[in-house]
Order: sequence, then C-alpha cells, then structure tokens
Amino acid sequence: MTPLILVSASATDTERLRKNGPRRDFVELAAALDADVLYSERRSGHGGLWGKVVGPHVRQAWTAAREARRGQVIFADGEHNGLPLLLFLTLRGKRSQRVVMLGHYVSKRWKRALLWAGTRLIRQGAMAVHSVAQADAVRRVVADGWRLELTPYQVDTQFWSTDMAGTRAESRPVFVAAGAESRDYETLAAAAREVEADVVIAGASHWARSETAAQSTPANVTFLRDALGFAELRDLYARARGVVVPLHDVPNQSGITTVLEGMSMGLPTIVSATRGQREATRGPLIRGRGLIAEENLAGRGPHLLVSEASPDAPPNGLYVPPGDVTALARAMRLLIDEPELAARMGAQGRADVVRSFDTCHFVERLREIVGQPGRAGRKT
Repeated sequence: MTPLILVSASATDTERLRKNGPRRDFVELAAALDADVLYSERRSGHGGLWGKVVGPHVRQAWTAAREARRGQVIFADGEHNGLPLLLFLTLRGKRSQRVVMLGHYVSKRWKRALLWAGTRLIRQGAMAVHSVAQADAVRRVVADGWRLELTPYQVDTQFWSTDMAGTRAESRPVFVAAGAESRDYETLAAAAREVEADVVIAGASHWARSETAAQSTPANVTFLRDALGFAELRDLYARARGVVVPLHDVPNQSGITTVLEGMSMGLPTIVSATRGQREATRGPLIRGRGLIAEENLAGRGPHLLVSEASPDAPPNGLYVPPGDVTALARAMRLLIDEPELAARMGAQGRADVVRSFDTCHFVERLREIVGQPGRAGRKT
C-alpha cells in the first residue's frame, strides 16, 4: 500500500526552498516510494480555534491519523508531528498502524515520556535518529515492537559543490559560519578579534525558527541577518578558507546541516566538541593551552554511523571545546597558517560526504526502514 509521508513544511515553502536549491530529501523519498505527501499548513487562522491553539504540526498529525488507511505506513519527518500522531492513531482505534519517525531532539524528558507511552500505544514502528547521543538517550524508552536506527544525516553533494559555485579571489582568508540553532556566536566574535581574517556569519536559517546574534561584533566580522538564498550561500562557502560551527554544549546534532554543507564544498570544518555533534567531523581537538591533541577524538567521526568509514582516515576538520575563545582562535590560525593542511582536510571532507552523507544514501536508508516491518527487540 502507498505510504503516507508527513512533511513539516507547507507545499508553498517546500517549492520555494526547492527552487534553485538543493534536493529536498523527503521529496526524493516520496518519489522513491511513490508515496502520498501530507504537507503542514502554516496559516495561523487555519482550523478556527483548534488550529490556533495546537499549531500546524499537531493539526497535520490529526489529519494523518484521520485519513490513514488500514495497513498504510505513515512516515513522520520529526517528533514534532510523529509523537502526536501516535496519540491520535490510538484515539481513532488504529493501534496496528505502522509508523516510521525521525527523531531530532528526543532526549528531552517530556519527549522521552511521550515516546515511552506512544510506542506502547502503537504496536509497531521505527525511529531513526542521526546521533549516537540521541540513540543512547532513548534506547530503553522505545518499546520492543519498534526498531531504533542510527541513520546518517544528508546533504546534496551535487548542489553543494565548487563546480556549481561562483568564485572570487580574496585579499585575506575568510571564514564562514551559518545557521541559528544553538549557535554560540559570542564566542566566535571574540575569537575573530584574535585572528587576521574576515568572518561572515549568515545567522538566519531556513530550518530553525529562532534567531541568534552576537551582542557585539569586531570590525572583521560581518553578521548577515537576512537569510541568504541557497546559491548565495554556496558562493559564500566558495570564498572561504573554512567553515566554523560554534555551538553551545547541547546533546542533539545542532549544526549538522552547516557541517555537511561545508564538507561538501571541500572545506575543513571547525566544530565545537559538544555532546551531540560527533558523527561527521573527524580530527584533532585544539585546546586553548598546551599541545594540540593530534589523535582523532575517541568516539567521534563518521565511523560511528557508517560501517565502511574508518576511524583512522585522515582528518576532515578540527574540534574545539565549547565556549573556548582561545582554542577557536588557535584553530582558525592553524588553517590560515597551513593552507595545504586546510586543503587536504577539505578534500577528505568532500570524499566523506559523497561516500556516506549524500541525499541518495539517506533516501535509500529511509526507504529500507519504511519498507521493512518492525521486529520486536531489533534496536541499535
């Protein structure tokens, strides 16, 4: 039977983001499965008082529960619509329905409680998460009739490519930071004061609704408050020496979109060594004081998600402790002073994402999960 895919963007937003932009993973998945798509409706007045109170994703889950046909697999693109879907299916007497759900930040206590209850109300299904920390947080919560899968996140390596970008020679090195979720741009602005380079922060996000900004920025930092088009961001990456992803120490995979875009553009990444961001960048930890830890960080790198990846492969970037201004400045200076090292890291990153994180790999993995019934006790 034709699967049903819940996409947490409106049809209009999806088309807008898709136009002149990277492949949309769930559009590709829907095509691969010949699935029906239920988009989210973002109009605040939709559905009267009910629509205003519960929000678009809960409305979407209710519609899916109401319209789902017996035996149809329902795929939810996040816990924000997947968790209420489990409750609504139960209320409508559809406990045998199979649900496949992506989990982005399911380690919060109230989400784990809902996941514990929901996966016992609905008898079979699967949850796919993108990080080891999130899998560890919910492994004992998910019911035995459900699969828990570690699935690499994705990037369109065809779109995010220097072959597709315009280039411009720079008089001095440029570092690019992008995105909004859990970003620590205060630390980046402070580190930029100690570096002979320009830093461009594209602080808006197509995906995160929150905004973030540094309170004060030095002269060599440009903070772009309006969202760039995808092609504009690609051209900005093409000018850069490296991509910086400064993060607060959160347990989810915040920053993964920017990390993978930068790697796909052949750039070394400088990433905060958070609890949740550990499965894409592979490289040494740069400390503010003392020697650089030259060995790859234990428990960090693509090998945590992809069996074919080797923990002994060359570095594709650098880690710094969260909130460490001195370490971040030191990492940036390393890429400035050693351009050949930066180029090697960037080439390795490009190879890593093409092999393990491309959109087509993501779609094939989810296609397998959607197509295979849940088995009791089958968990990562």
